[in-house]
Amino acid sequence: MIKTSEQYELFSKFYDKVQKYSKYSEWKAFIEEIWRQQGVIPNSLLDLACGTCNNARLYAKDGIRVTGIDLSKNMLNIAEEKIKKHQLDIKLFNQSFYNIVLADKFDSAICLDFSTAHILRREEFICFLNEVYQQLNIEGIFIFDVKPRIDYERKFAKCSEFTKVNGLKYKWIIKFDEQDHSLVYVTLLAKIKEREFQEQNLIKTYTLEELKEIIAQTNFELIGAYDNYQFTEPKEDSKFWVFALQKNK
Repeated sequence: MIKTSEQYELFSKFYDKVQKYSKYSEWKAFIEEIWRQQGVIPNSLLDLACGTCNNARLYAKDGIRVTGIDLSKNMLNIAEEKIKKHQLDIKLFNQSFYNIVLADKFDSAICLDFSTAHILRREEFICFLNEVYQQLNIEGIFIFDVKPRIDYERKFAKCSEFTKVNGLKYKWIIKFDEQDHSLVYVTLLAKIKEREFQEQNLIKTYTLEELKEIIAQTNFELIGAYDNYQFTEPKEDSKFWVFALQKNK
């Protein structure tokens, strides 16, 4: 029998087991180079949709004051355990990134690992960017990534394959909405011992042009758009598009 879980109840349980940890260090090096190029030395960082704090902990180890927010209590519970274990100075809040309520402002902010895919409407994306803008100090930099539709199409071609890792089997099932081709139903199916679990999320894909138009509707300055965490122009067949914005007012 398949059990349907609550939001990220299933994914949070084995999220850290299936991650390629080297990517977090690679992303951090890329982000630090953007900071260097812009002459920004951040003392504080806001990690939006921080998950289990795999990104946040790297910056906290460098002495940066890190605050993380996430809508999933399950993810944050695991993050709390890591923070205590490694004695890190990271504050966590269970909040939506459409309605950020924090006393502090930050020198930089990040939203990585295509967490923006959960933003289902153009107006919501603008609202999201405006919320981040308000949380930044002047000249603060916000970096986020987006997964293009083509990468979901690549995963769709592998839907029949289970991946085995650390005593479990899992696979992603991708289904494209028949009426709105920008919407994608992503189902995680996992087998743990004799039990099966599934968890479904609806996500949205955007084109490069749509994203640039959305950014233009905010007070942010677009200082860079990149291909897959490389300092090259974004490509249509990329795994990630990365955007760097700056608050100048």
